[in-house]
Amino acid sequence: MNELLATIIKCVEGDLSFQPDLKQEVAKTLLSLLKVRKQENYLLSSIMILGQLEEKFDSKAKMIKKLDEKGLGFASIHESKIAAGTFPDLSESEVNEIKTYLEGLISHREETLEQYMSQELGITAKESYDPDDYTNEGPKLMATALAMFNSGNLEDFTIMLQEEVSKAKILEIIKRFYVNRGYDVRENLSAFFLSKEKDELMVNMSYFGDKVMVSVIDMNRW
Repeated sequence: MNELLATIIKCVEGDLSFQPDLKQEVAKTLLSLLKVRKQENYLLSSIMILGQLEEKFDSKAKMIKKLDEKGLGFASIHESKIAAGTFPDLSESEVNEIKTYLEGLISHREETLEQYMSQELGITAKESYDPDDYTNEGPKLMATALAMFNSGNLEDFTIMLQEEVSKAKILEIIKRFYVNRGYDVRENLSAFFLSKEKDELMVNMSYFGDKVMVSVIDMNRW
C-alpha cells in the first residue's frame, strides 16, 4: 500500500474512531464519490455531499441525544472530506484498493431480500442510486447525493421486470421472505413493518412502470 492510500484510510478511520455509528454511511457515500471523481465539479460536490451527511447524522443523533452522551456537540467527518478530495488523483488500481477497503466497512446480512427477489423473479437486481447509470454530470452527482441520503439503509436495490408481474405477487414474495425467517409482518400500503425479537425493519417499495425500487430500513438504527 502506497502513502496516498495509507493517508486516505487513516483519514477515514480517524473520523470513525470518534463516530463508529457513521461507518456504513461514510463507506457507502465514499464509494459513490469514487464513481464521480472525474467530474468537473467533483471537489465542490464532494464537500457539499459529505457536509449534508454530517447534517443528516447530527440532526437525528441530537433527537435522541446520542452525541450528547458522547460529549460531542456535532458530527464531524472532516478527515473523510480530505480523503475524498484526493480521489481524482487515484489510479484505477488504487481506486480498486480503496473500494475493497470501504466495502469491508459495510456489514451485510447472510440472506438478503435482494438475493431472494432476484431468484424468485428470475432477474438480476441492481443498485438503486448508481452514478454509473448516467452519462451527464448533473444526473451523476444527483445519484451520488441520493446514495448518501439513503446510505443508512440495509438494502437499496432496483428490479427491472422483464414481464408483467402484479404488485400483489411482488408483495407476496417480500412477505414470504420475512415470514419464513420468523418475522411478524404488518402491511401498510406500499410498505411492510417487520419485527423479530429486537429486530425492527421497514421495507418500502416504489413503482415506476416496469421498475420497482426497494429499500430495507433498520428502524432501530436511531
